[in-house]
Amino acid sequence: EKASYSKHHLEDEAPPRIYVGIPSRGPVHIAWHMNMIDLSWPVNESRKTRIAPGIEVANARNNLVLDAQGVGSKYMFFIDEDVVVPRDAPQHMIYQMETHPEWDMLTGIYVTKTVPPEPLVFGGKPGTSGAFWDWVVGETFPVWGAGMGCALIRMTAFDKFPDPWFKFSKSVNDDGGTNEEGEDMYFCRKLREAGGT
Repeated sequence: EKASYSKHHLEDEAPPRIYVGIPSRGPVHIAWHMNMIDLSWPVNESRKTRIAPGIEVANARNNLVLDAQGVGSKYMFFIDEDVVVPRDAPQHMIYQMETHPEWDMLTGIYVTKTVPPEPLVFGGKPGTSGAFWDWVVGETFPVWGAGMGCALIRMTAFDKFPDPWFKFSKSVNDDGGTNEEGEDMYFCRKLREAGGT
């Protein structure tokens, strides 16, 4: 006897609303893996999780977005392999995005691996330097830039400016010095310039 999985069954399934993209350098810590298994997602929510191992992070993010577009997802949820996400973060963040359809991106706050740690979130006037500290735990507030280690992005945000959405960039100052911009801040700047929230 043979069993078959109907192609029609696959075509009838709804696309995953949440696409979880994980850029990865390779093996991950067991504590991170256990954290991922324990995450609490919204009830009856379809999702697809993909890992992009061994690819430079900007290219990995771009490839993951292209795949999410291909499957018709509503949200791109980046979780980096070195960021431990609170168990209820997916539920809370998706609730926030569903109740604020005008938002293009929502980020969780996580910190640098320095002593003392600093939050990878930037608020106030765009372009101001240094980490943004003017917030309290549980608050949702506007930012002009943030890391992508725990970021939920509405897929329509990627229609606001062309690929590549993530890119490392360098520019030269008037005094001859260089400014370097990570792929995360590049995305935030381009989204902001395109009128995104």
